Amino acid sequence: MRSTHWIATAVITALFMAPMTATAQKPTGGGPSGVVTADASVDDRPRRGLGWWRNQGLSTLMGPHVAISPVLYSGGPTNDAVTGRVDQLAGFRYEDHGGIIAGLLLGVSAMFSSYVVAGMPDSVTSTSTTSTNYHGDGTATVTTTTYSTATYNNLAERQQMIDAAPGLVGAGALVRHQTLQIEFFRRDLLGTGYGDGYGYRTRLLFPIVAGRHFWLEGGVGFSSTLTLDENTGRGRKSVVRGTPLFAHIPFGWSYATIGIDMNWSSLFFDDPEKQFSTTEINDVTYGIRQSRRWPLTVGLTTNLWMFQLRTQVVTDDYSLDDLGYELSLGLRF
Repeated sequence: MRSTHWIATAVITALFMAPMTATAQKPTGGGPSGVVTADASVDDRPRRGLGWWRNQGLSTLMGPHVAISPVLYSGGPTNDAVTGRVDQLAGFRYEDHGGIIAGLLLGVSAMFSSYVVAGMPDSVTSTSTTSTNYHGDGTATVTTTTYSTATYNNLAERQQMIDAAPGLVGAGALVRHQTLQIEFFRRDLLGTGYGDGYGYRTRLLFPIVAGRHFWLEGGVGFSSTLTLDENTGRGRKSVVRGTPLFAHIPFGWSYATIGIDMNWSSLFFDDPEKQFSTTEINDVTYGIRQSRRWPLTVGLTTNLWMFQLRTQVVTDDYSLDDLGYELSLGLRF
């Protein structure tokens, strides 16, 4: 009976100690008595849940970096609506997020803005005088003279603003969340046969909403591209002068993007005669149709080690028949 009791006690003790011995055990030698060590065969690392993947995507988006990529646009805003020809834009993109060049550009812009504000008068008054000189032949010369007077108050404050302006350059270089994008395009890029036009595109973006689940950027953007078709003598020029607005959703090593270039120059482009013009390039006369729309972009950017892959769908007609694409693969530092 006593032996049965000890056997039952041993079995129950073994059952309770089994979970403990699965994760910890005494050292087999060399260590002090009573010290336990983790079993190397057990993986107690935390699982990579949704929060971990979201933080990874946020770090790839927010972290300072520079990316240099060849870029190819095809279709969409480069299409010729009359002939149906699908043109391409091929070039290179320089993207600087929180880097020294974007910071210096921001600082220089702030410095010149300070100079402009400091030099603006508080008020301007104008007066005009008119004199008439009669000639012997019966003609007369009328002369109108306008005098303008500018009033500047708070001269000490203005001088302080001027003196502090150069320091904004260094302060801008310390900012780490602005984004500078510069793209330029050439025909037959590097002899590859890709590219039907010329032009550039540049954006300077600043964070508006910065959170763990959502990132919103806005700023200023300028672009001018021209695609040409030598066979038909037609071309399309696209101009954007306005405010780009981009929303990013980070996840893993990627982030999804949806954005629009609000093209304020389109508000002053209602003259039909300006929408079509002719120009001569390399002894070929082209009929150029101008476009000033609001391009819409939806895409995905993936960062793996030193490489950045970006695929986007672009349209400025907001229809399935006008969809184009952007593809770029480059280095990220």
